This record gives sequence, C-alpha cells and structure tokens, in this order.
Amino acid sequence: VDLTDYAKGVLPMQNVDEHGNMKCFADMVELPFLHEAAILYNLKQRHLDNFPYTRTGDIIIAVNPFQWFKEIYTEKVRASYSNTLVWEDHEGDPRKLVEPHVYEVSALCYKGLAFGGQDQ
Repeated sequence: VDLTDYAKGVLPMQNVDEHGNMKCFADMVELPFLHEAAILYNLKQRHLDNFPYTRTGDIIIAVNPFQWFKEIYTEKVRASYSNTLVWEDHEGDPRKLVEPHVYEVSALCYKGLAFGGQDQ
C-alpha cells in the first residue's frame, strides 16, 4: 500500500495522530474509530507498554502478560485506587484519574455497596 495516495499519509479509519503514530487509549470508548482491528491494536499496544488492563466503559479487559507485575499490585497502589475512587470527592468521572485496574472494579463495587446501597 502506498500511503502517499491517502490524505496525511495514513489509511482511513485508523486511530493515529497527525504524524501517523498510533494513538493508544486507556478507555476504548474514546477510540475515534471503533472496529475490531482498532480494539486489537489498542490492546496489543497497551500490552507492549506493560498495561495489562484496559477499560471499555464499565468493563475492565485483562490481557494475560505471562509475567508478574509486582509494581501494580502493591498496598500503595490499592490504597491509591481506594482513595481516588471511594473516599475522595472529584468532579466528573474519577476513573479518568486512574489507569484501568482490577482494583478499580473492587473499589467501585465497595462504593456502590457502602454508599449507594446497590449490589454489584
């Protein structure tokens, strides 16, 4: 494929910046073009960047990295998610302040049970 045939040198419907570099999103709801290839490339890039979790709205997608990430499962990280998502007040969606993580799911479930009286 000769990319010079296309506007700005990129194929249509790709999630790239003005320089043709792929854009990666922590929440795939923000993908400008949502299709199977965009989802797979986004997950692949996040995996290569050592982010095993990706968000799609309220859903957390986990990609098995076949390695252990000690730095993302510490007590400090757990407390950060708890504080940001449960105990602190924020304008808008507090999930935008943290990377997708399984701790996000548990913190939001706890918040719903403790303060909203809603089960999961």
